[in-house]
Amino acid sequence: MKKVRIRLFQISVSPTVEENLDKVERAVSMPWKPGKTGRPLPRKAGKKCARNHFDFLVLPELFTTGYHNKDKMKILAEDMNGATVETLKRIVRQYGIALAAGSFIENKQGTVHNASIAIDRKGRLVNAYRKTHLFSVLKEDKLLSPGNEIDVFRIEKITAGTLTCFEIRFPEIARKLTLQGAQILFCPVEWSHPKSEILFTLARARAIENQIFLALTNITGKSGGLNFCGGSMIIAPDGTVLARGSGDKEEIIDAEIDLRHVSIYRKQIPALSLRRENLY
Repeated sequence: MKKVRIRLFQISVSPTVEENLDKVERAVSMPWKPGKTGRPLPRKAGKKCARNHFDFLVLPELFTTGYHNKDKMKILAEDMNGATVETLKRIVRQYGIALAAGSFIENKQGTVHNASIAIDRKGRLVNAYRKTHLFSVLKEDKLLSPGNEIDVFRIEKITAGTLTCFEIRFPEIARKLTLQGAQILFCPVEWSHPKSEILFTLARARAIENQIFLALTNITGKSGGLNFCGGSMIIAPDGTVLARGSGDKEEIIDAEIDLRHVSIYRKQIPALSLRRENLY
């Protein structure tokens, strides 16, 4: 797969899991329309679009629930066979697309994680990344347990990696995934005002320093007492912003990327191959 069509869904989190999953299906049902900016979500799901109208859907962090106190997080947690995952499997099969990233509150044998999942076109779960670096400033480390694995995964013939929200501040994670062969990094986030420019700078930095594509999806609106800043984006290996959502609207953002540009750009500026690892 060389050219890849990516759709970001910048959701405003509604009160129930069911409402948010319904929004996801509406977002998937919209016709493909690439552009530099986003466009609004329709009020009702459209007719089933032609299969393969886009390739990958990227959802935000905890897009069905947002963050809550510890007791409610435990109540909302589901396992990998729960309603959220099963609904997403049904959606990707029905519309012939793949889910590249998007996290939910997972209950794994009594341990609660922030888990981002990837599901291929056939509805098979191909990756479950449990956030490894928890944001102690908002007491995420008191609400959830960290994962302990950082690895790339294969989906629809591409190699990808996941960074979840706070983890975009750790260049080591993006570099490890790059050296493992990732062609693109998928970043589900819940990032709030007034730090929107920090998010934009970090996202471009991770793409530029690793000469890799990066697709980041944020939420928008208010949730858990915070005002989220949107700005979902798709970035090329040279730092070019291919598409970017608004800061305050629920939107779909579509863009096509050409994965050949990863190797082309690395040949033009061979920064990765010129590293002197013995010095660091």
